[in-house]
Amino acid sequence: MAELTIHVHHHFDGDLALDRKLDSLLSHIRAVHAQGERLIMLSEETKGILGRIDTATNNIAEDIRGLKEKIDAGASDEEVKAALEQVAVRLEGIAASTDDPVPAPTPEP
Repeated sequence: MAELTIHVHHHFDGDLALDRKLDSLLSHIRAVHAQGERLIMLSEETKGILGRIDTATNNIAEDIRGLKEKIDAGASDEEVKAALEQVAVRLEGIAASTDDPVPAPTPEP
């Protein structure tokens, strides 16, 4: 983790209101720094989850690109239908997951 160093020089001139403002400012800086440390600690875990999502969506996108190439190359309706069925089954599997169900679409009025 990168280190954050803040140097503050304050020459107390007897103004207690200014001293309180400086204390408040330093408290806010400490709070922001502590929050940043928590975010950094979570970011590696979050990056791992995002990496998994990225891989999964890239795999689906690659399937669709392959399908487009088949269509462009003049694939038969049966070949296209079989490839579409594979993609549909994978997407339906994601949507049907009980661990992370996808809500049903809201009907339009």
